[in-house]
Amino acid sequence: MKRLVAAIAVAFVLFGCEISDNGMSEYDFDDFGITEDMSDVEKEVVREMNAARTNPSQYAERCIEPRIQKFNGNIYDGRLRTSEGAAAVSECVAVMKSTRAVKALRVQRGLNLAAKQHALSQGETSQTGHTGVDGSSPFERIKKYGIYTSAGENIAYGSKTGREIVVQLLIDDGVQRRGHRENILSADFDSAGVGYSGKHGQYGSVCVIDYAGGYKEK
Repeated sequence: MKRLVAAIAVAFVLFGCEISDNGMSEYDFDDFGITEDMSDVEKEVVREMNAARTNPSQYAERCIEPRIQKFNGNIYDGRLRTSEGAAAVSECVAVMKSTRAVKALRVQRGLNLAAKQHALSQGETSQTGHTGVDGSSPFERIKKYGIYTSAGENIAYGSKTGREIVVQLLIDDGVQRRGHRENILSADFDSAGVGYSGKHGQYGSVCVIDYAGGYKEK
């Protein structure tokens, strides 16, 4: 099974959810295999994804649903233009409130390396999409470091924090299949790696998330 989708939804960057002062204390499960060489944004992406996976209903209620009231047509908070307006947020909330919890993702070194490789190269070249500057596919990059039974990739552009990245991908404004949301919440995946670059010539930042099931390092 292979799934990959790229999000270029830079106009739809929403503010963080109202969980606690530090943003994560209620979701402080364990380190999920997070390593010290990961950036703060990369660590936060992992924690936010796992908060959504292990309690999707609560995450939707606290992090996503409050945004609905801030829409005027397709404009969010008086300044951000979206494709679908509040409808995409409402749909996301409804789906997540009826979604069963799945296990948290564990960080794998090889998946981190594959994701980081793509994020850094796109940050340097301002490319977009899943094809690497060397012509590689996500699955080729993942196979360089390990083997898997299922795999997928999400890419988000323009968001600057882990929470913004994950919420952007969960709402999936303008993406008909909601493939980014499916990847984050999928029971097919039990491992992940995150690569983030705080520069991108067109969008300002890029975050690549590689997912896998049955992953084993080489």
